[in-house]
Amino acid sequence: MGDKVTKDFFHVAGPKNLNLPIKFLQRQDGSLTNDPQELRAIATDFYRNLLSTETRPPLSEALRQKVWATIPASVTSEMNHILDAPFGMDEIMLALKAIPAH
Repeated sequence: MGDKVTKDFFHVAGPKNLNLPIKFLQRQDGSLTNDPQELRAIATDFYRNLLSTETRPPLSEALRQKVWATIPASVTSEMNHILDAPFGMDEIMLALKAIPAH
């Protein structure tokens, strides 16, 4: 499904739209710049810090709970109990027998 969505997006966007220049970016103070060196620096800093935990304060426990509360549970308590149970010898033997011999 994801590959089809991506393919459809790029079909609609088309190659003509993939190389459009970025004309302006917003500085930290809120003002706009069109200076090529500043555009490069802002974009570089953005992507460098995008996944960095050092630039973002950790979520408070209250906010973390609020976020988790919005995500529907997909594992029930019963399922979790089964998943947390220790492996039985029969399961181990079944897994070992399923490994193809080379």
